[in-house]
Amino acid sequence: IHITKGGIYQISGEATDTQIRVNAPDEEVTLVLSGVNITCNTAPAILIENAADSQTAGEAGVTIALANDTSNIITASHVAEYVDDNGVEIDYDGAISSKVSLKIEGDGTLKVIGDKEGIESQLHLTFNGGNIEVSSADDPINASEDGVSAITINDGIINCFVPYGEEGDGIDSNGYIYINGGSVLAQSHSDSMDSGLDADLGIVINGGIVCATGNMYEEISEESTQGHAQFYFAEKQKGGVPLVVTDAKGNYVLAYTPVSDYTILEFSLPSMVDGTTY
Repeated sequence: IHITKGGIYQISGEATDTQIRVNAPDEEVTLVLSGVNITCNTAPAILIENAADSQTAGEAGVTIALANDTSNIITASHVAEYVDDNGVEIDYDGAISSKVSLKIEGDGTLKVIGDKEGIESQLHLTFNGGNIEVSSADDPINASEDGVSAITINDGIINCFVPYGEEGDGIDSNGYIYINGGSVLAQSHSDSMDSGLDADLGIVINGGIVCATGNMYEEISEESTQGHAQFYFAEKQKGGVPLVVTDAKGNYVLAYTPVSDYTILEFSLPSMVDGTTY
């Protein structure tokens, strides 16, 4: 499905060996996923080559909107890196892959399964809503422009993990990660020296519920306005075992079951108070 003009496109139904490709230079495009199940075994199932882009963190010319009360599944591959006739390197890593800034919002659910990365933008990524689960053989969520990209999470439930392959951070930005709200569960590969949250220029937490597990330490920026805690375990903790964090009185502040093994736990909650014991 080749989209060459700006506008709002509602997509529903099931398709195999199918790709939605957006190439609409300087125009805004919204893809409304309204109960889709798309599989593409040889390339990204959603590929955004060109569209409007202010190149400003938190903004995007392409939006994936998850329609209310719908369940959407994207299962796809990546494109092996190659050089085109003009000498330009082409590399689309994600099941959902974009060369421009991408925004995801809405109240529906989205499940993404990638044989390399899950959701990838070569500039900025912004999440404003949705119940999103991403599993892959490399970084489930990735923004890859060195020293520029920003992943901004304002709302939604995001659960990402790496059950396949040999490595992968949970959420990886070659620039910044900003978490301002929502619920974020980010897990790296069980056996690699990767992090639940990994950002080259800084991880800033200003709100939301955040729980990240991995095997490599990543510092949370002092710019963060919400408290956070980091635990280091002498022995690897097993995935599939319930993880519970309590305050000093034994009250639950966090409880869930991670998929991956881990040695480092980072978490942040709106209720956290500096100097409190957990």
